[in-house]
Amino acid sequence: MEQAGGVTLEESEATTSRRVANIMEELFRWTAVKLVDGEHTSDSTRSIRQYNDIVYGMNSGAIVMGRRVDMLVQSGKREVELSSMEIKKPITPPSLIVDQQCKNLRTNGAILSQLQRIGLNRQFDRVVAMDWVGTVGYLYLLVDINNVYFAYQIGVLILPKSCAELRNFDKTLKLLFAYQVKDFR
Repeated sequence: MEQAGGVTLEESEATTSRRVANIMEELFRWTAVKLVDGEHTSDSTRSIRQYNDIVYGMNSGAIVMGRRVDMLVQSGKREVELSSMEIKKPITPPSLIVDQQCKNLRTNGAILSQLQRIGLNRQFDRVVAMDWVGTVGYLYLLVDINNVYFAYQIGVLILPKSCAELRNFDKTLKLLFAYQVKDFR
């Protein structure tokens, strides 16, 4: 919590990302889940782009890259992508927030599609993901219903900015722990 006292509207995206990453790393400390931050590219989005290039004849011969994401949630030795997060600084124009939300929906759609393709001995029909703007985020479920993806907001996440706000942190903690055990059926 020592960081929470210093929250300002002028903080950078890197500072905001670090705040979220610190909590997420603690949440998944004793699990096989790994967080990858720092604008990595998503392999799932690269696979979808390659597929589209082949199927729709858009292959320009250039190297196909995946989308850059603020944070990837991965699991296992094969580093299977489970979801992505977009994180923006507190003062971000609404149009950029919407653009990032749409990008994250598409990225998580690609991740869900990739999970369905590789199977891993189970049927995947959903991905649980997050978006953050400053200390406020939301957890959502992206569900595949008959090959159409629907997004549903599960809840709002609020990181405390001061010790006085800790009493309201319980709802966020409950959502994060439910996310950790994937208790969204």
